[in-house]
Amino acid sequence: MSNTTRYLCAAGYLDTRFREAVLGELVRDPYRGVAPSAGDFDVVPVVQHCLRARRLMAYRDLLVSLVIAAGLVVDFWRMVSWLVVLGGFVWFQHSRRGGPVVVMVVGVLVMTKVPWLEALISGQPVELGAIPLGMSAIAVTLIVVVGFRVRAGTILARRLRAGAGTPPIDSPRLDYLSRAQHGNLTLSKRPFIGAGHVHETWPSPGLELPEGDDVFVASGVLEPASPLLDHARPAITVAEGPRGYRRVVLQDDEITVTAFLRAEGRYGEVVVTVLPPVADVYRLADLLPEGLVKIAKGVLSVRRADLAVDVLLAVPRLCRLATTRPRKPGVTYDYGARVSVRELGSGPLTCLQELDVQRQVTLLRERLQQRPRLSRIIPEKIH
Repeated sequence: MSNTTRYLCAAGYLDTRFREAVLGELVRDPYRGVAPSAGDFDVVPVVQHCLRARRLMAYRDLLVSLVIAAGLVVDFWRMVSWLVVLGGFVWFQHSRRGGPVVVMVVGVLVMTKVPWLEALISGQPVELGAIPLGMSAIAVTLIVVVGFRVRAGTILARRLRAGAGTPPIDSPRLDYLSRAQHGNLTLSKRPFIGAGHVHETWPSPGLELPEGDDVFVASGVLEPASPLLDHARPAITVAEGPRGYRRVVLQDDEITVTAFLRAEGRYGEVVVTVLPPVADVYRLADLLPEGLVKIAKGVLSVRRADLAVDVLLAVPRLCRLATTRPRKPGVTYDYGARVSVRELGSGPLTCLQELDVQRQVTLLRERLQQRPRLSRIIPEKIH
């Protein structure tokens, strides 16, 4: 696997939003078009690891939900106050104001004082047996989410290191994705999806097309019985029709610059798109050391606030997963690709990377510039 593919495979374990976006686009919707994969990126291993990460996190959410249910039965107020504290902590991470701090303080006070208050109000002795059970349920929720985080870290460190191989394709859907990502037809609301944002365009009269891949980009809506659904990546538009381009891909490190060239008679146009490298937060696999303890330390040092989110949203995530069903085709349906996995995991360009992109665009402009032709014969100089 290439570095870009490995990093986006790791993103399936590190980022819940990324994982759900990938699976919602490419797995839960079997009729959805596939965005092209630019450069050396392969979308199939990313989908495979996202599926594995979803199974892993489903087990985690199930265990956490069972522990929360048991805690509510054994010590209701203590477990409720624990969830309130987690909610206040997540709120504080987003707002950084005094309100979440007050919520957390109240939750901690309720979590620690309610058994004694109930005993004082009722005039009965304090039952110390309920206190360890309630606190143990709270501790187990943290142990579960930390354990699954470490498990995900071991997968990153051992199966997604540099030089990792590509898992075998084991389903018809993955075989379709493998072929569709390299097709030459694209259906999308954004014509150049998968190639990044449009960086620069310019007209080029008399453009001579170099060697490259011919692609057709268009937007539109397909009927469920359309024969175009038999293609690897269907494309059609109702109003304008697809436009044909010659695609030339220039790869510099992890930055992909793509030139879409079109020549129509004497008219020519060049569209240059730029695809930034993968975001730094997804490169954790290259930073994890050997050894389980060191892996655990490295994994837990990243996104600690997500541990609270994992406990707080365990039950809603489990319910959403249980109610998710594959999409069925309707009478009229937009089959166009909406999300590019490669673009979804891209980060911002640094200053030096911006200079590298500009250098590539300048070289491309010089390469495609029409050369002047010799229009007359210059007589030899007579000595």
